[in-house]
Parts: sequence; structure tokens; C-alpha cells
Amino acid sequence: MRRLAMNLREQRELTWQEVADVLGVHLSTVLAWSKRYSEQGSEGLKSRTRGRRQASGRTLTLAQEWQLRSILVGQTPNQLQLDFALWNRRAVMQLIKHLYGVEMPIRTVGQYLQRWGYTPQRPTRQALEQNPEAIEHWLEETYPAIVARAKAENATIYWGDETAVAEDGHWIRGYAPAGVTPVLVADSDRKIFLILDNLRVHHARLVREWLEGHKEEIEAFYLPPYSPECNPDEYLNRDLKTRLRTSDRARNKSELLEKAEAFMSWLAKTPERVVAYFQHASVRYAT
Repeated sequence: MRRLAMNLREQRELTWQEVADVLGVHLSTVLAWSKRYSEQGSEGLKSRTRGRRQASGRTLTLAQEWQLRSILVGQTPNQLQLDFALWNRRAVMQLIKHLYGVEMPIRTVGQYLQRWGYTPQRPTRQALEQNPEAIEHWLEETYPAIVARAKAENATIYWGDETAVAEDGHWIRGYAPAGVTPVLVADSDRKIFLILDNLRVHHARLVREWLEGHKEEIEAFYLPPYSPECNPDEYLNRDLKTRLRTSDRARNKSELLEKAEAFMSWLAKTPERVVAYFQHASVRYAT
């Protein structure tokens, strides 16, 4: 991990805070590694025999933590025969006991969830309105056809979405990296295939007219209604909101916007984080 930290700093040109965020350690830890590296070179990155090993005071091993995090992202409690509709602390506590035989206090479960950046989320009320047949048709026929056309026409597939971020009631509109903007067209000579949800504004007359006027450069496709989990941008939105909620509180809308833009700038330099959005079970079809 120490060598990876130095590589992220030197090759990716990340700040030390960004390196700490990627590796899930405290800023002071990576600064200590940097000091040892500057003084001792590669020898300073070797593990020391004295002192307590990282995470040695935790109930779960790092491997168990990664397994749990993957389950919480990719599966629901009822899929694992647990009597919960959503992942709350008590559901996670039962999962830990089921998997590892560990009876963890619910307060400790909450500490793990907080450390991982998990926060309570409102369940969507649209799930019951989904059309399973439409989603199956999208997965089995529509999207593969889009991919085939993109290859044939040397086009690039982008995913678009919108999200609102808030802190203490101050709301702004934020946008995922992909969207119907002239910048996207200017950044590439390849045609753009843009996949969007069915938000009403995406079908507005002005949007349709603009797309018609730029049909040689960009073409829009639409996900099945009420299926945000099929859009990789949905997981970017969740990541952004988690970061905003767990960082220092913004005092006004301007600071909140700065925080959102800082996260997106960091994300642009961290492609492995973007790749992770496509690892969710619902969007692996897009890889």
C-alpha cells in the first residue's frame, strides 16, 4: 500500500489528501510514508516489525470488510434470506453473524459503516413502477444494439444523469460528467451516443430540436422508465453525496458548489474510482 501511495502521488499527480482518500487511510498516515520515502527511499516503505499492524484492533479483517462492502452494494437483505427490506445497522449486524460468527454490537456496526462512507439513504418509491420486461429488453436487445452501432460507427458511449446535492437545506443542481453540452462534442471527433433516463426535460422540444440539428455529432438513447439502477451515473451520484455529507460542512451554496466541483476534479484524475461504478451488479452489463 505504501508503494501504491507513492505511485499515485508521482504518476497520477494526486494530492496527499486524494491519495489518502483513494487508499482509505488518514492523511497523517500517507504524510508519514512520504517522509520515510524521502529520507530512506524504497527502504523506508518496507513494513516495520514493531508497533501494531494496520487494522489489527478491528473486529473484522480487511478481507472481510471488502467482502461486506461488496455485498451491501450488490445485494439486498432478502436475497440473503434476512428479514429486512434494506441494509440498516441491524441487518448488517445479522449478516456479520451469519458470515463470520461474530456477534458485533450495533454501535460498532455503525462505526464500520461510517468508516466506509455509508450513510442512510432514502429508498426509491419508483421501484414498484418498473416494467421488468422493458428492463430485460434493454439488457438483452437495446443496449447490445447500441454497442454494436457504436463500434460500427466509431462512436463513443456516454452516460448522462442529473443530481441535486444538499447540506442543511441548501440545494443546488449538479450534473454528472456526461451531458448534452457543446464541450463533449468539442472534446472528440467521434460521434457521441448519449444514454439518458426518461426525465421529462430530456424529451423537451428544445432538446429534440437541438439533437436533430446535431444528429451527425450526437444521438440520444433512453433507459427504461423507473430504472435508475441501470445507469452507472447513479453510483457516481451516490458517491458524490456521500463525500459531501462526510466532509466539512459548507456554509453556503457557493462553498457547496466548490466541494462538488472539487470532487469531480478529483474523480477525473482517479479512473479506478470510475471503473468501480461499473462493478455494481446492476450495471456490469455496460462493461
